[in-house]
Amino acid sequence: MKQTTKKIPIVRYLCYLLAISLLFSGISFARFSGFNSGDVTSPLSRFACSFEISDMSAATFSNVDYWLTIDGEQTAMNTARSIRFTVRNNTQFENGQVDRISDVDLQSTLRLYAPAEFASNLALQIVEIDKNGFYSVSSPQYVLSEFIYNDDGTFATFDRNVDTASFTDYDARTDGVPFDEVLAVQGGFTGTAQNHNGKITAYCSQTGNKLTISSQMRLTQYSVGFLRGKYIEGTEVAESSAPLLYLDCQAEIPYYTVDLQLSDMLLNADGSATEKQFVLFLTVVKATNNSEFSMQWSDALEKVFEDPAPNSQPKTLYENGPQILGYHFDKQMPLHAFSDGQWTATGQNTTVRLQKTFDYQNGGSKITFSHVAPLLEGATAVAHPLTNFFDAHSTPLEDTLFENITNVHRLFAQCSSGLMTNHVSMADFPDNPHYDSYLNQIADVADFNMGQALSKAYPTQINVLFIQADEQGG
Repeated sequence: MKQTTKKIPIVRYLCYLLAISLLFSGISFARFSGFNSGDVTSPLSRFACSFEISDMSAATFSNVDYWLTIDGEQTAMNTARSIRFTVRNNTQFENGQVDRISDVDLQSTLRLYAPAEFASNLALQIVEIDKNGFYSVSSPQYVLSEFIYNDDGTFATFDRNVDTASFTDYDARTDGVPFDEVLAVQGGFTGTAQNHNGKITAYCSQTGNKLTISSQMRLTQYSVGFLRGKYIEGTEVAESSAPLLYLDCQAEIPYYTVDLQLSDMLLNADGSATEKQFVLFLTVVKATNNSEFSMQWSDALEKVFEDPAPNSQPKTLYENGPQILGYHFDKQMPLHAFSDGQWTATGQNTTVRLQKTFDYQNGGSKITFSHVAPLLEGATAVAHPLTNFFDAHSTPLEDTLFENITNVHRLFAQCSSGLMTNHVSMADFPDNPHYDSYLNQIADVADFNMGQALSKAYPTQINVLFIQADEQGG
C-alpha cells in the first residue's frame, strides 16, 4: 500500500465525537464443533473443528473520517479495533483436553455480519500470532469500499482487477514485510444505497486469499443515542453529564455478510491437534453520514415517554421513519451484600440498564434490566440480563418482567457478571431519562435535557465457518 500522509500531534478535535456501537454476538468464547455423523460403523473420515472468539479491544467506534487535515498535513482520528480468534482441527472437553481430531484438511473462514452503512466504511486486516506472541501479516488491508464502489460512488458491477497497493493506507500492519495483492473481482450490488442486494467475490490466485461481500435486506432493530445533559430552564443542553438515552428502533436496512477465507487459516490433517491464533483489525475509514446522526431532540420526541394506548399506531423516529420499539438508558446503582439478616451497602457502584419496550397492541409497556459489565477481567463491558431479584429478606422472586417501575424499587438484583458476587439495590430507579431519581420524577424536578443524536448501535455477528479443504474452490 502507498503511505500518503504523516501523523502530527493533535490536542483537541471535537467536544463530542459521534460514535457507532456494535452489539456483537459470537464474542466471549463462542464455540462451534462438529464430527462424523450418520452410521458410526462406516469408514468415514472424521470432521472435527472448533473455534473461540475473544478479547475484543472495544465495541465502540468514533464516527469520523480516519484522516483529518490540519494546516495542510494529516493526522489519524481513528484507531483499529482488534478481535482475537482461534481455530482448531479438533474438539475439546470443558477442561481443555482434546476430544476428537479431524482426519481431513479444514479451511476456516472468518464471517462478519454488519449493517451496510457501517461495513462499507471498514478496512479489514488479519494477522497470525505465533506461539511466542509475534505477529505475521496474513492479508493486506482490505478497504471494502474499493470493492463495492466505482470512483463516482456508484456500485461497481463489472469484472475487474483490484490492486490493494493503490488503496489509501489507514495504518495497515506490515510488521516489516509489506503485503499487497491483486485480486480478480466479480459481481456487484444493484439497487439504491437504502435498498440493494448482490454479491462480490474477490480472489487472489497468488496467495489463495478470498474475500466475499454479500448484501441482503433485513428487518433489524437498532438504537439511536441522544445526549443527556444538565437541565437549565430555558436553555439547550449545557454539558454532558449522564449516559446517553437510546431510542430503540426497527427498520428494514441492507446488511452485509463479509467472509475472509485466507490460506493461513488452513488446518492440515496430520494426526495431531493443531490450533492457530489470529487477530482481526477493524478500522473505520470514513464517517457514516445519515439523517439519524444529524437529529436534534424535539418536542415531538417527548411523546416517546408516554405509554401507548391499546391498538395504537407505532411511534416513529421521524415522519415515515423507523418504528420506535421503546428506549433504554444506563444508571450507576449501589452494590449491597446480605449479611446478618439485612442488606448493607458496600460503597461500590455498578452500571444498570433500564429497557422499556412498548406494547402497541395491548397498550402499556414492559420494563427489563441488564447489568453492564465485563464478563471477564479486562474484557469489554457488555449488557447481560438481570433476572434474579430478591426482596428485603433475600427471598428470591420469580417474576422479573415489570409493568411499573415502582415494583422494582424494594428489590435487589444479583449481578450477572462473573467478576461481581454482590447485588444491586434498585431503589429510586427512574423510568424517565429526564430524571436522575424516581423522587425527582414524581416531583417533576427535571435533572437532564436531551440534545443531539451522538451514537448509533447495531446488532452485529462474528463467527468462524469450516469446510473440508478440497471443497473450497477458487
